[in-house]
Amino acid sequence: MDSNGISDLYAQIFSGTSGLIALVFYVLVVIGLWKVFTRPVTPASSRSSRS
Repeated sequence: MDSNGISDLYAQIFSGTSGLIALVFYVLVVIGLWKVFTRPVTPASSRSSRS
């Protein structure tokens, strides 16, 4: 165990429903970032880069 209790904090966060909520939140953040970074593939935004 760490002296500042970080291991205990992680145990509390990732146990029970709070861990499930955190997991869903992280998945939504990853999907959101993935859509932001894959957006330039669309014809509307890539039109200016080809000219």
